[in-house]
Amino acid sequence: MTSHALLGLRSGVSEVRALRAHYPVRVGHLASGSLAVAAKAHGRACTVLLSSHFERYLYAVNEEAVDWLNANPYPLSALPEEIILLHSQDAIDDLGRTGWLKRATKLREFLLTDGPLWAPASSTGSLDHSRLLTWMKTPKPYEVLRFYRQYGIDDVFTSITRSKQARSELWLTINELVEKRNNIAHGDMQTESLPSSITTYTNVVVRFTESADKLLARNLRRRCGTLAAPW
Repeated sequence: MTSHALLGLRSGVSEVRALRAHYPVRVGHLASGSLAVAAKAHGRACTVLLSSHFERYLYAVNEEAVDWLNANPYPLSALPEEIILLHSQDAIDDLGRTGWLKRATKLREFLLTDGPLWAPASSTGSLDHSRLLTWMKTPKPYEVLRFYRQYGIDDVFTSITRSKQARSELWLTINELVEKRNNIAHGDMQTESLPSSITTYTNVVVRFTESADKLLARNLRRRCGTLAAPW
């Protein structure tokens, strides 16, 4: 089984591969003039598209995991403390910015939405997926690491690989992809991606998400003590 988020990522990757197959320069030919501009734009477009699909996967799998948690009773102890802290962070910060005599309404709201997550006697609570990724700006490796850590997976890159070389390849390739995407988005006209690079980026994104998807499902099932995994 795979998550709906991964199915969406696969569709996105198919889109990138279809675009990659229509590289405007034939193999063995040198591009010049407008053809060179088109070739450069092609690589830049593939880079932005693939990075966007990768980022969307992380948001989508987070939403899917939270929906599953909310739909299935689980012991409160199953939730890593980092998730509860992140869930409450904005509300607590907002309380801190509110004058003491005006906090009553916000305190009542906080107790309704987050109180059950902190109550020792509570067996479950309800999470809002949108609160858990407000800190993520781009899906660079450190951010990806933090995302899975909040679900109790200490090092996702180590967990889904068998060698240091494989981990390094995943880390460096994802970082390069996202760095290029950021440079392109900020108007850097010098940034480009050759067809071979697009192929490498695509293969790494697929390899990472396929493995991480299974890992997260197993982790949620184990933590919540359910017979069926979320996907």
